[in-house]
Amino acid sequence: QDEAEAVTWLRQAADQGYADAIWMLGQKYMRGGGGLPFDAAQAAQYFLDALRNASDLAHEALVEDRARDLTNVARREIQRALRAAGDYSGLVDGLFDEETVSALQRLYEQSS
Repeated sequence: QDEAEAVTWLRQAADQGYADAIWMLGQKYMRGGGGLPFDAAQAAQYFLDALRNASDLAHEALVEDRARDLTNVARREIQRALRAAGDYSGLVDGLFDEETVSALQRLYEQSS
């Protein structure tokens, strides 16, 4: 119940544009916590939205750490979402090479 309540608060904060709350909601979808189902595609959207909103947590995890703490499934979903938005034209292979990281860095810089 506490985790479900935390998700409620995260949603409210995310709805108000708090970038780190958006990132944390993505984490909940990635792990299937707080009453949310596991959904890698939804998690990827939250991760990218957090980056677009200048989340330092998202930048550190996705750009600086090259998403090494995320599953290969999550990394592929991030690449798919980047491609669908026209921000990336590389392979959807889950490897965060320079092209992937550059696309993510551009999203972050556009938000600053």
